Amino acid sequence: MASNDDYLRHVVDNPAETLNAELKTWIDPNTPEGQAKIVKTCIALHHANGGILLIGFDNQTLRPSPKTVSGEVRELFHPDTIQALVSTYAFEAIPVEVNFVKRDGIEYPVLWIDSGVRTPVAIKKELKDSNNKVILKRNAIYVRSLNASGIASTTEATCRDWEKLIGTCFDNREADIGRFFRRYFKDLATMVDVEFPSVEDRLGEILEDGLRRFEESRHRLPSVLSPHGAFEVALLTSEEVRNLSANQSFLNMLASNNPYYSAWPLWRVDTGIRRENHARVYENSWEAMMMNFETQGWLKFLDFWKINPKGRFYHRRALHEDFDFLEQKIEPMKYFDYCLPIWFVAEAIALGIRFAKALRIPNEAKLFFEFRWTSLKERTLFTIFPGRRPLRWNTLTIHSDTIETFSAVSVDTPDSALCECVHSAVKPLFEAFDGYEIPKSFVEHETRELLTHRIG
Repeated sequence: MASNDDYLRHVVDNPAETLNAELKTWIDPNTPEGQAKIVKTCIALHHANGGILLIGFDNQTLRPSPKTVSGEVRELFHPDTIQALVSTYAFEAIPVEVNFVKRDGIEYPVLWIDSGVRTPVAIKKELKDSNNKVILKRNAIYVRSLNASGIASTTEATCRDWEKLIGTCFDNREADIGRFFRRYFKDLATMVDVEFPSVEDRLGEILEDGLRRFEESRHRLPSVLSPHGAFEVALLTSEEVRNLSANQSFLNMLASNNPYYSAWPLWRVDTGIRRENHARVYENSWEAMMMNFETQGWLKFLDFWKINPKGRFYHRRALHEDFDFLEQKIEPMKYFDYCLPIWFVAEAIALGIRFAKALRIPNEAKLFFEFRWTSLKERTLFTIFPGRRPLRWNTLTIHSDTIETFSAVSVDTPDSALCECVHSAVKPLFEAFDGYEIPKSFVEHETRELLTHRIG
């Protein structure tokens, strides 16, 4: 288990409450009430297949809350103390990693719960408050769930939660079996290419409509926008979603079901102080133009997304290589990082499945994706991420300006099978770079890193 420092810093600087992230005002782990909150949340996040508990923030304003506990933060939330607390009340071991991240000179505890739940975990020991009221009930099971308005919270599991919880456990067990078969029976792990021309036309319409809205919204951008390439994705569900509209509940549902696989995820709903990044309704769809060219450091971005409640999603992301990503002084329009497309494609597919399940689309339904990369001509493959280098890479050049690829997955596709889908989607992209064959093992490793929140 290893959290990512850049990811945690971003979480503290841009807090959001989702099914995989909970915000709590300051908690005293020495009181029964504080202990109950920590134990409930850690178990619920474990059942959500991992997540974070950020302490010291108001979940309504998403701003830091006044510190109401005495003592040194690192002593109050010492890793041994928190781990012992969770182990005392949870029937099975749940590893908890305690991190401390500064914001405006104040350290905030961030509890990291890793993914990999295989069986539901219940409370094994009763806890009462000072008034002798039971606040942790023996045999209770806690989960992250959404209320009628699409707001995430920690609640005791009901019959409505069991299908999702058991499904998550089976997906993780299937991942173990899948790794075994891919290692010893590689010939069985093959994918069948599916052609769906009518779907391709509809995906093309989503891409062009999204690009149209981006161009129409350019007045919100700086007057002079430097040339850059872009990554685009269109997502279409095989079954049209009915009885939903572009209201606040729909937006809350999407935000709550985005587990932030990366520090700046696709289809991110920003509720921070930069109002120009907030989503708005246009043509019965939610859309957002999100940008930041001022921050010193790695987080410079230009994103635009549009989501129609009937099951049509679009996202455009400017290539980070063209915006001095990580302050590497990279010459714009000259290079193409080979890690980023793997991460973006993996995140798009994984999020599409999460959103489809939240929209209650049947498990047997299909999700269709079209990916497009533009302004690629004469770029050379490289990476700005040390230690992430597969075989031969630094002399490969692309001579096409635009690459489009497709993918189709079922809603019930487990995480263990996503690497095959991602490899299938990025393979034509990399082959355009002088025929480069990206190793499937590298794609699998990077996909797994993203899905376990180890990508900054």
